Amino acid sequence: MSVETTVDRARERVARERTWTAEKRTAIESFREVVADFETGLPVGGQAVGGPTTVATQSTTGGASVSAVLDAFEEHVGQYSGDHDDRTESVHAAVAEELSDEVAVSLCGGDSAGVLTPPLKQAILSTATKRLGELGVTVRALDREADSLSRAGETMDDVVDWLVEHNPTPLTDLGFDALRERHETLADHREALDALARRRQETVRSVTGGPEQVGIEHRVLIEYVYADAAADYPVLATAARFDDLCANAQRTVRRHLTLCG
Repeated sequence: MSVETTVDRARERVARERTWTAEKRTAIESFREVVADFETGLPVGGQAVGGPTTVATQSTTGGASVSAVLDAFEEHVGQYSGDHDDRTESVHAAVAEELSDEVAVSLCGGDSAGVLTPPLKQAILSTATKRLGELGVTVRALDREADSLSRAGETMDDVVDWLVEHNPTPLTDLGFDALRERHETLADHREALDALARRRQETVRSVTGGPEQVGIEHRVLIEYVYADAAADYPVLATAARFDDLCANAQRTVRRHLTLCG
């Protein structure tokens, strides 16, 4: 008999989020490669002033246009902008979210025929590289969460399988030794659940790091992934529920042991 738990549903959710995040990272990497190949130009007057946040203006000196950059962004990143279930609507908002506010102003705040200047190109490449690092860390954090859920699932399955197998047997059919063995098995399950909860707390308090001090607190990841789920902390909630089941079963067994005695 198969019993689906909150942990099983959490594993499915994490797997979807991991796939989405990895695909988004690949999309941004493709966009960065396209921009890296673009030729730059200079705005009218021959100098790119104001640094990378300068709003692009029309050019007569060649180079890729701002619209070409935005087209590349839309082609590669557009469908992945925002969260898995909450897409960003405008191009400006999408660029701001996935790259930076400064790059969004430079690309979307001026003439669509403006030129890709050297500072602007460098700003796009730098922010894209930073975003790749962030998403890479997120993927690793999701892998850690998936591993934690997998190990938790093994413990949960052992408890569920035992309860399902032994629940139909009336305690009145069991002798003293069988009742004592059942009580001890339930105690073992409770110890396993307690150990699971301690390991899970360690995972929740952990931080997944990356290059240049980029890191993500696992607690933050959990709150994001399970924001609209039935339980914010599925492993701890399920472990507590199963421990209650085992504790109640132990109390019932003890009553029968007393009668046998």
